[in-house]
Formats: sequence, C-alpha cells, structure tokens
Amino acid sequence: MDYLDNLIQDFRQCAIDVVEARYAEKYRLADRLEHKSISLFDKILACGNVGRERLFELVLDVEESVRLYAASCSLHYAPKRCLEVLEDIAKSKSRVHFDAECVVEAWVAGKWQLGRLNDDVFDSNTKSDNLSETLAEPVVETIHESISGTLEELLKSPPQSVKIENIGGQKRFIERASFADLHCNGCIEFPEDKTLVFRPDDTPPPKDHLLAWIWSIRPDLGREIAAIAGPDLSREINEYIEASDLYE
Repeated sequence: MDYLDNLIQDFRQCAIDVVEARYAEKYRLADRLEHKSISLFDKILACGNVGRERLFELVLDVEESVRLYAASCSLHYAPKRCLEVLEDIAKSKSRVHFDAECVVEAWVAGKWQLGRLNDDVFDSNTKSDNLSETLAEPVVETIHESISGTLEELLKSPPQSVKIENIGGQKRFIERASFADLHCNGCIEFPEDKTLVFRPDDTPPPKDHLLAWIWSIRPDLGREIAAIAGPDLSREINEYIEASDLYE
C-alpha cells in the first residue's frame, strides 16, 4: 500500500470515527478527529489530480459518513455529483442529515470554502514522488510586517486582508482557517487572488470572531488567544495545539 492509499484509508476511517464519537457523545475525541480529517484532506490534495480523483471515489462508499465527508471535501472538484450525494443524505433523516444540510446551505450561499483554496495552491501536475517538497512547512523566521504586532495591538487594529503567502504555519493553514471560519459564522473569505479576507457581519465584530480571525493568520499567538477566548474557541485552539503530534 503506497502513501496515497494510506491517506485515503485513514481519511475513510476518520470520517466513520468522527460520527461514531459524536453519537457516543465523546465530543473532545470528535473534535480531535475533525482536525485529523482536515489534515488528511490537505495531504490528499497535495498529491494533485490523482489525490482528488481517489478522494472523489469515496462519494460512492457504502458508509454514509464517508460519503458525507468525501462529498463535502470534493464539492469544488465535482459540484454536481457531490451536491446530489449531499442532498440525498440531507433527505435521509439519518444521524448525519443535519451535517449534510449545513454543507448544502453553505454551498448554495457561496460560503463553502473547503477545497477551493487548494485549486490555486497546488499545481494540477503535482506528483506524489515530490510530496516531501510539497508538504514541507515553509520557514517563517519573522512575522510579516502586514500582520506583526502583539495580540493587544491586533485586537485594536486588525488587518482586514492578508496575503496567504505571508501567513505562518502553512502546513495546517487550511485546517486552522476552516475552523476559524466556523467560529466567525462564515466571515472569513478566500478570494481568487490568494488573500484571506475578514468580512464580519457586525461592526465591531464579536470578540471571539475577531480572535478566531487573528488565530487563523497568527497561530503563534494561539495560547494567548485561547487564554482570553470563549470556551468553544479556547477549546478548539488548545486541542489544535495539543494534537499537533498527529500531523507531523
């Protein structure tokens, strides 16, 4: 079994395990597995078109939870077929029907970003034998001036848009930004010009929305942010930090 086979198998099992953990009310475990599934998704996409194709095959899986996760992650790759799969799940009234409804609603509203950013970041000709280079964490020796400053300074004057290349923690950037976007109620956008944009619905934005945005662009401030964030965001950030060994 090669590298991509292992990733696909792990992703499939992770999708099953997340739903089982939720059903058993093991929410901390479910959150940890959610992080893992997104990390696996990023690595699958790093394999180029062959990765996307292999992931897309899972929309026909016998397990409903696997179809849910595969279709959600492949919406920007094959929107028509994936939307059909998600709508079928939403109508099923199974234990994951609400998840499917939420994804469909976000897609119709134009707010579903998962998988979209990678169309620009990863070249379609990426080969699996170049993965060590593709997945390497870029070395960020200093904080870019556009997002520099202390947490207090960023809270007072937060940047509204940041070039993705200037953000640290690139290996887990999509995972972090996706979870931050959930806490911001869809206020983080990924335009086509490779920037990350914060468009809050309220002015000033709720504190946790602003903290989630700052965390997405300044992961080095994670512990400081967790210390003053609300319980949900704080737990998310702390588990992100504690679970880092899953992604090395």
